[in-house]
Amino acid sequence: MSYTWKSRQEKPSCNDNPSISTISSTDSGSSFLSQTLAAFETSLVDFQILDNTIEDPDLMPTMNDYLLVYRWLTNEGRKPPNVQNMDADYFLGTFFTQSALSRLSACALAVDFLDTSDATSFEYYRRARKAVIRESGVTSFENVQAMFRLYQFAGWKGQPLIGMQFLKMAFEMMTELRLDVDPDDSPWLYLLQLTERQKEDRRRTFWSLYQMWSLAYALSLDVFDINISVDKVKPPKLMIENRILIFDRSNMHVLCKIYEFVGTIKRYFVIPPKSLSALIRIDSHSHFRSILDSIHAYVPKDLFLVTESVITLKTTDVKRFQYQLGRNPVSVMAFNLYYLSSQSILDRPILFATSLASCLPIYLSFQDQRQIMSSVNQCLECAHRIANLVLFWMSTSTSNLQDNFASFEAVTVFWFVAYRMKAAWKALIEPHMFDWIDVKRKVDAAVQLTQRLEMQEGEGMTSPVARCMEAMQHEMQDIERFGGANESLDSGDRVEPLELGMKVLSLNGYASETAVRDPFVLLGLLGMEVKGGIRWKGRSEEGWRLFWKLNG
Repeated sequence: MSYTWKSRQEKPSCNDNPSISTISSTDSGSSFLSQTLAAFETSLVDFQILDNTIEDPDLMPTMNDYLLVYRWLTNEGRKPPNVQNMDADYFLGTFFTQSALSRLSACALAVDFLDTSDATSFEYYRRARKAVIRESGVTSFENVQAMFRLYQFAGWKGQPLIGMQFLKMAFEMMTELRLDVDPDDSPWLYLLQLTERQKEDRRRTFWSLYQMWSLAYALSLDVFDINISVDKVKPPKLMIENRILIFDRSNMHVLCKIYEFVGTIKRYFVIPPKSLSALIRIDSHSHFRSILDSIHAYVPKDLFLVTESVITLKTTDVKRFQYQLGRNPVSVMAFNLYYLSSQSILDRPILFATSLASCLPIYLSFQDQRQIMSSVNQCLECAHRIANLVLFWMSTSTSNLQDNFASFEAVTVFWFVAYRMKAAWKALIEPHMFDWIDVKRKVDAAVQLTQRLEMQEGEGMTSPVARCMEAMQHEMQDIERFGGANESLDSGDRVEPLELGMKVLSLNGYASETAVRDPFVLLGLLGMEVKGGIRWKGRSEEGWRLFWKLNG
């Protein structure tokens, strides 16, 4: 059972796999010509006409389709074709003999990646859906990859629940093909005499699927169950053939671990504890800490982006981070954001207890006070480190980080300390840990990043996150404008609650609303309200709201 982006799922970036001159010095013009000719020659040799049936024009390959995918996989011809989750060089070479489903799913992704019009991407998606119907019941390796791409496409459009059907079909086919067993340990594959390159392609497909599932598991309770052991498949590895980079180094297996850990914490807090003391003295806290320690020991040290100072991003940090990001900046950044977020969501329920009148320091034992302040400091430290990574990313990278959930976690912590925490607890926080000017700057940056992502994505997964963060930002601005902080909504005029949910829209290019579901998020608001009666839609929210009321 098991970090996307859009990591959320991570949208492939132009900087994820830059051209490596020491590996391949092939001229881009001659490379394009040779690859195109090879693709056509392969189609002439391998393509067989089985009958005289007239093919649906929507499902036939075109040169425009090929050029579109070529531009995507080669970053407009600036690098050899390679991506993290498939053998891009092979895919281009066999493009015209790939199934319609395989080709069109790649075209849909390519259009979105190249920032072509939404109408064009939806048209390719429509054609791919037609291919899904035609390929119904056909289990093949390329169809597994195609279903994965359709799930990615839906996620990039902010509709992961629409895409979940494709991810589930991919897992069903993956299980049937036994991709969850490493090819080196699969005697039933021996007759195929797979090359090392083909074996790695199978591994990448498995890890890509598992990464997407584990990310959905971290963000949503509406995810199908699987019964798969990741221990049976070797981690992805670097693959170079004839001085051409086929597969770059990958951190997919590392992301799976942290995503699954976040999902486990998320499910642990679905039901509130029985009492306030049970919350403060969480029995499983030490168990979760030990899991986090094991993840820290498992992950290579050079993947951790740690600022010298908790509060400040220094020039030396920026230079070191740029070196550490290497050729996989999105995945390295995603791992760090989720690693920090996992620590924050583990302690945030205890942080929220500082809003209760019954939980003032004078009523608690020294041990409970120490536990609460430990959680407060942990959440604030993670919030600052997350915000610093966001500031670093926005100022130095041209890559597209398709994830705002860590930003939401950081802003939620800052908002709570500013507006909900009782003054008695706030007085115990070191001044440098909550400097108003510094916090405001970081909140503004996080909100800006989320708004930018929403503009790219459209109405869907990011919208409720953006609206909630904006409401928190406005509430904090009110504090700055009028001074002080209202510690309770009861002191003001009550308004009708506004519940933020995720709109599930059909991927047909039209904004026809079909349903409102629980938003994708790490932990939500745990029953809290933002000024204006804004609540988070989620199956655990009402239970936590009642918990705070009964223990207030």
